[in-house]
Amino acid sequence: MNMDYENVLQRLKEERVRNNLSQRQISYQMHMMQSHYSKAELGKKRFTFYEMQCLTNTEIDIQYMYTGLRSTKKYREFFEGCTFEEIICYISIFYSMAACLGRENSAGKWGKIYKRIEYMKFIFMTGRENDNIFFAIRQQLAYTQHKMAELLGVDIKKLRELENGRVLPDSEMLWKIYDLFHVPPSIILRDGKGLAQELCLLLEISGEEEGEAIFAYLQAGQKCLGEICEKDFNFRR
Repeated sequence: MNMDYENVLQRLKEERVRNNLSQRQISYQMHMMQSHYSKAELGKKRFTFYEMQCLTNTEIDIQYMYTGLRSTKKYREFFEGCTFEEIICYISIFYSMAACLGRENSAGKWGKIYKRIEYMKFIFMTGRENDNIFFAIRQQLAYTQHKMAELLGVDIKKLRELENGRVLPDSEMLWKIYDLFHVPPSIILRDGKGLAQELCLLLEISGEEEGEAIFAYLQAGQKCLGEICEKDFNFRR
């Protein structure tokens, strides 16, 4: 088992204990047998995509589980009341700001923030019919199927199935996509709560003054955001 993925599982256990959840309780919430959960938490098997989606509905902080980073509660109340599509719109606005500021000083703070959220260019591509994140990443980076498969540690047949949506990523594949391309699992799982925490973290690492200014800007645009999301994004449910 990959050591970095093992760290993900250690943080899962940490989160489970922090929330006073037994393996029996969390396996029930994830609609899986306790014995299967126990093996997956130990890395002896992988959580399925469906099980990971169920995990997003628990008290587990999946963003922290995968990234090792946890946001404070400073902005959470506002964003956790938003839909997944609204959070995507907010992050796209943040992305545009970071892109402009990051180009001016690629070695500075905003350059690093921009690198952190470059995954948004993949998200823009998935708005096209029949695209998914695996295909979008490979096309955007001009990778051959052979190179992409090698990076992900799968054969070309498995990659094609992932790109066509015939196979969904398991818990370790979600980690690989984050580790290699910085795409948060909350994007692929359509986890609004986790994505809200990602946005809160982005605002926090922007600095107190800049973060609050951007937050105020996002709040001001909330009224028209629903219409923008509906017109400009074609997310598959």
